[in-house]
Amino acid sequence: MKRIARLPLILTVLAFILLLCEYVYIKLNGIELYYIVFFVIPFVTFCILTIIETFKKTKEASVTIAIFILVPIFIMTSAIGFFILSVSPTKVTNVILYKKAVNSIDKANSYFPKRIPKDAEKVDFEYSKMLFSKGLYLRYIANPKDIQKYTDEFSQKSYWVGTYTESKKGPLDISSFYTNKYGTSLPDDYQIYVIYYEPYYEDSWNHGTLGLAVISTLRNEVIFVYENW
Repeated sequence: MKRIARLPLILTVLAFILLLCEYVYIKLNGIELYYIVFFVIPFVTFCILTIIETFKKTKEASVTIAIFILVPIFIMTSAIGFFILSVSPTKVTNVILYKKAVNSIDKANSYFPKRIPKDAEKVDFEYSKMLFSKGLYLRYIANPKDIQKYTDEFSQKSYWVGTYTESKKGPLDISSFYTNKYGTSLPDDYQIYVIYYEPYYEDSWNHGTLGLAVISTLRNEVIFVYENW
C-alpha cells in the first residue's frame, strides 16, 4: 500500500475548500466569474504534487521545497491579480447576470426591478465597474400597465422630475448617460425621475451617486440608471 503524501494532500484539501467556497459565492452573487482562476490553479498544482509524492516519482524533500516556494508565489500573484482585476474596467451585458448585478448595489436595488419582466422587449442591460466608479443600466419596452405603475411610483418618490430640455436650463445635466451611450440627446418625450442624488459638489451632477428612472409614455419605454463616479 502506497503512503499518501500528507503535506501536499492537506494543502490540496484546503485549496479545494477555498475553491468550493468561491464557486458557491460566484453561483449566488458573483458577476466577475474570472476570479475563480486564482483558486483553480493552486488546487490543481497541489493535487499534482500529491500524486507525484504518493507514487514516489520524486523525493519527498523535493516536493516539500516546491511547496514552500509555490505557496508564497500563489499568495503574491493572487493578491496582485485581485488588485489588477479590481481596478480594471469591467463591462457585463449578459441579462442572465442582471439579478446579481442589481443585488450587488443596495441603492439600485431599491428602485430597479427585481427581475426583467418576461414580456419586456428590446432589453438593453449593462453593468460596468472601474476604479472608484460603478454603473448599472437597464432599458426596455414595457406594457402600458407597468409604465403607468412606474410613473405613479416615481412621481411620489423622486428628488427631481423633468425633461432633458428642463434639465439643461440650469447647471444640472443629468442626461449624459444617454448621450454617452447612444451619441444623441435624450428626446423630450422622456420624463426624467431623479430618485437618488448624492453629489460630491453642490449643484452639480458631475461626480457623485445618481439614481434615475426615465420613462416615455409615448414609446412605452423605461430606463433605469445608477451611476457612482
